[in-house]
Amino acid sequence: MVVYVALCIAITLFCWISDEHTPECTAALQGIDSKTVVLLGKVSLWVMVFIFDRFVQRQHSAVRRRGYLDFYRLTRGIKNLPLLIHSAGNALILTVIAPSSLLDASVKNLSVYLLLSIICLELLLSLICLIRYSVHVRKFNSKKPHPDVTEQERSHGCSSEVHTETGFRDGSSLEDVVEKQADLIDYLKRHNSVLSRRILTLTGQ
Repeated sequence: MVVYVALCIAITLFCWISDEHTPECTAALQGIDSKTVVLLGKVSLWVMVFIFDRFVQRQHSAVRRRGYLDFYRLTRGIKNLPLLIHSAGNALILTVIAPSSLLDASVKNLSVYLLLSIICLELLLSLICLIRYSVHVRKFNSKKPHPDVTEQERSHGCSSEVHTETGFRDGSSLEDVVEKQADLIDYLKRHNSVLSRRILTLTGQ
């Protein structure tokens, strides 16, 4: 994303705003229109963000299956934001490009400035989301925790009082409680299936 934005700024300064470097731009871009290069780069960037999003979704599904439900819920919203930001940016870019001739007629190079502003805003918002996401992942990996159920059992075993998360309490959201219980039940079912297969294997041996 940083490299793409840097290239867009360079193309804007040397190819769109100033006419002094037009021959150099034409030679560097091998005769391709500079706006076409920017748009093709934007499409390529969106495809890379989409592939990254699919990879992250797959990893988080595996994390959820392994019982790290709190971490899954903590990062569920933020991990989807980069793709949503770039998709919204694509829609804004199309909105600017469609009436670009009308915009440039009122103010010279207005469409170029708007296009560059959208691309820079995408970069800023995406970096904020990715940095926050990286902090959460780094903290999670540094703790190296066991699945949530195991961690709760350990904390309950060390304390004199047993604090349960089951049921609805004042100040908690019913949807959150139901979702948390559903995730926990799903994990326990998978865990029981794995244990059953291990028992059958040991019995056979």
